[in-house]
Amino acid sequence: MTVSNRSPQRGCPPITTGSGGCVTQVQALIKNFQHVRDLLEQICDINRQLLRPQEKV
Repeated sequence: MTVSNRSPQRGCPPITTGSGGCVTQVQALIKNFQHVRDLLEQICDINRQLLRPQEKV
């Protein structure tokens, strides 16, 4: 695992990932927002399916 020794006063301190790489907090936030957006899209798709008029059998 790689950790930078940059001081937090000079910018965002990096956080380590399980794979051994370093990402900044901003990159981690962007990844989290993308994940949340994907989940919201899935929820919207499910809601659209549920709101469709049901075919009578």
